[in-house]
Amino acid sequence: MKIDFEIPESKRLKRLQKELARKRKGSRNREKAGQKLRREHERIKNRRKDAINKIIAFLKLYNMIVFQQDSISSWHRGWFSKAVQYSGIGKLREMLSSSLLPVLEINRFEPTSKACYKCGAYFEELKLSDRIVFCSECGNQIDRDLNACLVMLKKVSPALRVVGLDRPKLMPAEREASARILGSNPYIRVSFFNEAGSSSFQ
Repeated sequence: MKIDFEIPESKRLKRLQKELARKRKGSRNREKAGQKLRREHERIKNRRKDAINKIIAFLKLYNMIVFQQDSISSWHRGWFSKAVQYSGIGKLREMLSSSLLPVLEINRFEPTSKACYKCGAYFEELKLSDRIVFCSECGNQIDRDLNACLVMLKKVSPALRVVGLDRPKLMPAEREASARILGSNPYIRVSFFNEAGSSSFQ
C-alpha cells in the first residue's frame, strides 16, 4: 500500500498575493489584503497538518515503522521541490521521530532505490523519473517505491516477514482502516499493489 499526499497553493492564495502586490504600501487596503493572505496561509497549513495527523494515526496500527534518513533540504533544490514542499514530508518525519511509535532509521547513504529487493543486484542508470524498475539479473519488475520499502525492511531484519509481494496480503481490516482514517481527507491518495506490482486507487 502506498500513501501520497499533496496540498498545493490554492488559487485563492495566488489571487490574494497579486492583490497585495497591487495595494499601496502603508494603506488600509494593503493591511486588509495582508490579513486575508495570512488567513489563507493558515488554512493551507492546517490542511497539511490534518493530512499528517491522519497518516500518523493510521501508522499507529502497526508495530514498527522504518524510514531512511534522506536529506529533505536537498530535495527542495531538485526538480520536484514543489511536490516536497506541498507534501510537508519533513514535518511528517519530524513528528514520527518525536512520537511514541517504534521507529527505526536507515542511513541515508544505504542504496535502497537502486538495489533489487529480490536478488540484491543494482539497477543500471536509474533516474528520478523512473517509477518502475527492472532487474536484469533476476527479471524482477516492480514499482520503484515499493521495491525501496522492501529493501529497507530486509535491511532492518532479513528474516522479517512483511506485507508485500509474495508475502501475507493486506487484511480487509487494514483497507477499512485506511478508508476510515485517511479517506476523510481529500488530499490523501491511497494505492494498493497486487501481485503483479500494479496498483488500484482509493
